[in-house]
Amino acid sequence: MTKQNQYRVIAAAFFGVLWLGFAGTWLGWGQFNAANERRALAPFPRFDRTFPEGLGLYLRDHFGFRGGLVTVNALLRAKLLHTSTTPDVLMGEEGFLFFAGEGALENYMGLKPMSDCEVNAWVSLFIRRAGLVHVPFVVVVVPNKETVYPEMMPAGFLRGVGKSRMDRVVAALSGRMPVVDLRSVLINKKALHRTYYLTDTHWSQWGAFWAYREMLPFLDKTAKPLEVAGLTRGIVEQTLDLNRMLGLNGFAAERAETFEPPAASNLVGHQDGPLMTSEGAPGKRLVFFRDSFGAALLPFLAAHFSRVYAPNGWTFDAAVVERERPDVVVVEIVERRFNAPPPVDPGGAPQFCPGR
Repeated sequence: MTKQNQYRVIAAAFFGVLWLGFAGTWLGWGQFNAANERRALAPFPRFDRTFPEGLGLYLRDHFGFRGGLVTVNALLRAKLLHTSTTPDVLMGEEGFLFFAGEGALENYMGLKPMSDCEVNAWVSLFIRRAGLVHVPFVVVVVPNKETVYPEMMPAGFLRGVGKSRMDRVVAALSGRMPVVDLRSVLINKKALHRTYYLTDTHWSQWGAFWAYREMLPFLDKTAKPLEVAGLTRGIVEQTLDLNRMLGLNGFAAERAETFEPPAASNLVGHQDGPLMTSEGAPGKRLVFFRDSFGAALLPFLAAHFSRVYAPNGWTFDAAVVERERPDVVVVEIVERRFNAPPPVDPGGAPQFCPGR
């Protein structure tokens, strides 16, 4: 082949790659979707003065083969170099990944201790809620993964001394209302089963099971807890949230034990929105305000209540309680939420603290 033909081939290959990327952008080849990224991707911009900036944001999220390139980069960095692709994920020991966002890392290291004003704001929130429901009101606090597995945190991230933000809120609430602090049970049971997934923020099904058994006496003193022997068990492989945050979508699946109690078949969706309900055994009714950790508790709780109404979200609404007429109300909250100011409930007023 002559040099002139070689140059032609090189030029053709160069422009072919450029046009391949262009075609992939507009035809959606090799791209992630919002579910892969766990965020809303930039939409195609309007034809107005914001178009140039909007187009840049759109192309950043949608350029051709972006998903594959992100995945290759993640595989090289996370698996070969053992480095994170995002500041929100820490690479721990023995395959453990930890979520470092939402102030979780600062809280673990004791860099932002909770002020008295912040403690009072959270306590006032729960006291207000308890006063609105007129039935037993139980607060369930789920520890962060690093609180249960500090020995698996990466070297150089030292645990803070003194009381954590969770310590202060739990201590302030105790004596005012039932508070279920799940730290001890999840730490004690990790010698038997891993209570949190390696590559997920959340507890494993074993963690949720032991948490449920710890909670149940606070909800119904007469209830007999489920036993392991009564669970339908199996194995599942899935790419979990921290691996997805690293960009390992469809790769690095974690193999974990899964199980469900017989009453899990009673869990159904709800036509009014993203809600979970249960029509289980005859008896008491439960309203369960929760975050994403609470979803794993529902199959176990369904065995003990005639109805479990669990909105998919942590927003508290007294109108829901009035409509459902429960025998007990539970609010479940994960530790890292205490790093932010308390939410404002419908009809409530925001509470401000200096420095927040």
